[in-house]
Amino acid sequence: MKKRWWIKVTHYEYWPMWAFYLPLFPYFLIKGIFKGNIFYFTNANPGVDEFGGLFFDSKNDIDKQIPQNFRPKAILVKPFLIQNELKEFIEKMQFDYPVIIKPDNGERGKGVLKIENSEELLIVLSKIQTLHLVQEYIPYLVEFGVFIVYLPAKNKYKISSLTEKKFFEIIGNGKQTITELILQKERGIAFYKELKVNSALDFNSIPNENETLIIHTHGNHCKGTQFADKCNEITAKMEEKFNELMKNLNGFYYGRFDIKVKSITDLESFEHLKIIEFNGVAAEPIHIYDNNMGYFKSLATFIQHWQYLDSISIYLKKKGYRAAKFKCVWGKIFRRYF
Repeated sequence: MKKRWWIKVTHYEYWPMWAFYLPLFPYFLIKGIFKGNIFYFTNANPGVDEFGGLFFDSKNDIDKQIPQNFRPKAILVKPFLIQNELKEFIEKMQFDYPVIIKPDNGERGKGVLKIENSEELLIVLSKIQTLHLVQEYIPYLVEFGVFIVYLPAKNKYKISSLTEKKFFEIIGNGKQTITELILQKERGIAFYKELKVNSALDFNSIPNENETLIIHTHGNHCKGTQFADKCNEITAKMEEKFNELMKNLNGFYYGRFDIKVKSITDLESFEHLKIIEFNGVAAEPIHIYDNNMGYFKSLATFIQHWQYLDSISIYLKKKGYRAAKFKCVWGKIFRRYF
């Protein structure tokens, strides 16, 4: 069997984030020096926060700005000091199980859990030490990353990236365990540990013949989900609907929506569509992680999006929106980790 490390080395889509950012760092740094502030782009999403969604932004604050019919129900939960308060909260909660729990200012899917019952939720919430969101679970099995950029010259928004998130699935044969079926695939070998941690399935069980099992439905690349480039399926109708949505989001100009739907046509109709979250200036056009893209084309796509971000920043600066100061950015990092 191929080694996990060898598969991750030979498939660029599995490479860590720094493999994409490191070659481009001189480009980012030079632009920042010429602008007089390496964080000059943080004014691009004044509706998100003063950092434009660069890091540690509140998912709850962003969610509240999204029209209610397009987002899951959610409750912001603080760490409970008294066990009785926690039990009372769970008893009064209006959600059906399963639910999703995640840090309010988490990054890249860290700490996202699917909770199956109240007993499990009680255990998880009793251990949290920061603000978390308890969110309604959306059972739709189709998820997309839709990247939106504002074009100042045209006074409209464009979908610059469309990516389908394909959850890891297996088909049973009535003989082999879930573990054995997973390890038949290269992606399964590469992400076996992550798949097991994030799934409620018994990996020693044997699925029935022709039974299809989705291992988990967390749409995170770092947890085994495959990202497929669907940019050629962007339509004028999609862009029209997202332009309508953006008119309701004051101060959102650049970023990626993570969206669950029943089918891709819902991106045109908005009939069965739930926005799981919005990611600001730190968001990536995740179709670059489709292995068919090629590494160097992916780097070019990064540069293209930075140019979009640059033009938005210039446009908003003229309107009086200022970027976060260097000391403010590092101050927030220091408070987070120290």
